[in-house]
Amino acid sequence: MTETKDSVYKLLDKSRYPQTVLFSIPISLETLQQNINRSSIVYPLIIKPDGDSVMGNNVYLVENE
Repeated sequence: MTETKDSVYKLLDKSRYPQTVLFSIPISLETLQQNINRSSIVYPLIIKPDGDSVMGNNVYLVENE
């Protein structure tokens, strides 16, 4: 329960978890949008902090840019 999502995902086959892009904050909106556009992630998407989303807190549905 104390491990980050990133460290757990590294142990799993990629077919076992959703498409994921990790960002360090702070990050500019422009850089964030560029990284999302370069990935295969499409809107709507979920933003979920790594290690700070206990019981669904700080989880957001993002419908578009």
